[in-house]
Amino acid sequence: MLSLLEPSADGHVPRAFLRVGGLTVARQQLGIALALDCERIICLAPALTPDTLQLQHVAEARGAQFNVIPGPRPLLGLINAGDELIALTDGLFSSTAETVDLLSESQGVLVQPVDQGLAAGFERIDLNHAAAGAIRIPGRLVEQIATLPADCDVVSSLQRIALQSGIRQRPIPTPGQDGLFWTLVRSDAEAHTIEPQWIRQRTRDTVPLGPARGLALLAVRSFGPALLHAGTGSRALVIAA
Repeated sequence: MLSLLEPSADGHVPRAFLRVGGLTVARQQLGIALALDCERIICLAPALTPDTLQLQHVAEARGAQFNVIPGPRPLLGLINAGDELIALTDGLFSSTAETVDLLSESQGVLVQPVDQGLAAGFERIDLNHAAAGAIRIPGRLVEQIATLPADCDVVSSLQRIALQSGIRQRPIPTPGQDGLFWTLVRSDAEAHTIEPQWIRQRTRDTVPLGPARGLALLAVRSFGPALLHAGTGSRALVIAA
């Protein structure tokens, strides 16, 4: 389940459609869900927009069902007691491989040290831990959504329900180690700030670089963030090639 409801700090687009290196946060989250072999993708969104429609095309091309719901109550008709639900919070931008590894292992509520989490904008869970914005829980817990207000924060509510039901906490690695990304993107400025690091992670290569390859890599790392953020990256790369 992906949440596409929260507006960005700039107010121009939802957090989910802020771009990091030309990739929207929602598209990154969809990639995680598909890598986890999710059979149904549920998006919390007020309506089916062109951006959401693009997500639908990608999901259905990979064989997944796709549903857009405006709030928590329709979840009751989509999730059965025997299902498992993976939910990612609004604006979470995390490294795909590490997120898939953590959520593949078992059911759990992903957490991080409270100081680290609060500084990054995540909510506090208890005295020592903050949320990490991702959960994997049994579908039977979704039934408790019926007792909550219709305007509740769905991911946060499911997280609390899971913890109260005994679903264990599972810590994430420390962001920044080995290029790990695990952050909330809440504004265009934040998205722009992390782009250089994200591109460096995506262009890591253990193979020795020749002069031409090294020059190309330098150009991508130097100019790639600005080009991708502006949406002109593909044309510029074609011209450069």
